[in-house]
Amino acid sequence: MGSKADLASERVVSSAEGHSMANKFHCAFIENSAKNDINVGDTFEKVLRMILAKRPQHPHEREKCLMM
Repeated sequence: MGSKADLASERVVSSAEGHSMANKFHCAFIENSAKNDINVGDTFEKVLRMILAKRPQHPHEREKCLMM
């Protein structure tokens, strides 16, 4: 996740570098800005979807995960 997308002039890592690194590690990349409300909801939604995708499918196994 690249945050503070509204501060483009102070950027240390380019979007291209961020996407490249995400591809290298086989993960998602999204830039956001809380100040300008850019991709904030999308970021949380993407993280939640990734968590839910890793969740066990069987209800009994899900209960065991919740107890940990």
